Amino acid sequence: DASKNYEKETSAATLIQRVIRGGRSRTSLLKKNYAANEIQRVFRGFLGRVKSSNSLHNKSNNRQLSLFHYLSIQIQKSFRGYYSRKYKHCQAARKKYCRTLLEEGEKNQKYDETVQFGPRRAGKL
Repeated sequence: DASKNYEKETSAATLIQRVIRGGRSRTSLLKKNYAANEIQRVFRGFLGRVKSSNSLHNKSNNRQLSLFHYLSIQIQKSFRGYYSRKYKHCQAARKKYCRTLLEEGEKNQKYDETVQFGPRRAGKL
């Protein structure tokens, strides 16, 4: 009787073991997939936060850099104006030059009036 049922019991035990082991492996695989998904989700969130932080940092740096460029241009403009007025177009020298032109003009006018042409009349040359 035992030998008759041996094959039946063995195949039943094998079936039970196969189903249980398959269930365990599927459960283990599901747990591993879930863990992998969690790791991926957390890592992608971390990368997104890092990317966002870098973007804000770059935006802040660009804004600050453009402000520095603007301010450097303003300083350069001011200095160039100062340098030009001080050394290239010296105001004191310009006043002196204008004064000499005025004096020369008055001298020429007196010369014209006295020596060559007589007094000038308004409207006529």
